[in-house]
Amino acid sequence: MLILWLCLALWSHLYCQQTTLFQVVIQFEDAVGNKDSVTVGYDPDATFGIDAEFGEAEITVPFDSVFEVRGMSRFDFDQKFSKVIIDESDFIFGLNCYGEPIVYLFVWSKYQPVTVKWDSSLFLNDVCVRSSFISNHQEDEVAGPFDLDEFPPICACMAAQSLQYFELSEEALPPENSTITFNAEVEGMGNQVIYGLRFKPSDPGGYTPCYWITTDTEEPFAAAPLSISPNPSHGLVKITSGEHATFEQLKIFDATGHLVRSISGIKNSETDLSGLPNGIYQLQAQDRDGKRYVGRVVKL
Repeated sequence: MLILWLCLALWSHLYCQQTTLFQVVIQFEDAVGNKDSVTVGYDPDATFGIDAEFGEAEITVPFDSVFEVRGMSRFDFDQKFSKVIIDESDFIFGLNCYGEPIVYLFVWSKYQPVTVKWDSSLFLNDVCVRSSFISNHQEDEVAGPFDLDEFPPICACMAAQSLQYFELSEEALPPENSTITFNAEVEGMGNQVIYGLRFKPSDPGGYTPCYWITTDTEEPFAAAPLSISPNPSHGLVKITSGEHATFEQLKIFDATGHLVRSISGIKNSETDLSGLPNGIYQLQAQDRDGKRYVGRVVKL
């Protein structure tokens, strides 16, 4: 009663914070340690606009010139930025879940790549969001649907892993229909192309590349760190893990997330990057039990 009275007493000056049906904090860190975060989620009482009662507040000033992340509802036709995006959701009869809308996360970063982190347990322990993913493209919406093994990288299943590396720059992501971009002002630099990510909470009644995750999914699906040396490298590198894993398969992705090389039967935990253009590559190794290991290497 006291809380209700305070809300009514102060209603003309502020909104009372409501409890959100689902929300998660997504954390970002650039290559030199600068950090930022955005809170995203959904609620049946929210709208696709700015809802002060859910903690949303429009940001109108220019992006920070070094590093900043902002969210935007895909269905907000006024295209307003906020550090909190809580979107409208509708109940899906027969599935006992709410439909979850898509949120764009726009990142201005002087120092690439960007590490994105989240609490995977929030997704794993809730069947309604267990198939959620975050990606640097929307190619599946432009040209899909794709089979699971064909789904365009880079896409992270948020219930199966807790971080993903992204290269979000013009050099890494040339303008294409599937690239997520927005023109916005950056402090001291005028209007710039801001590259973004797509956060898509799972659609229990629709397609998602992460449909296979269950509460019985164990660590083999969660990516562990992969050590690569020498790094940078002119060609031959050795890959190891803290668990002394024996790798059976290695996939190499370029900075845009496209698979450029797939290797089976790795000998002596070594691979040769010769023949690949200079740049940043993500290596994804898999051991005999199916566990994945991920690391980045600079090819000179």
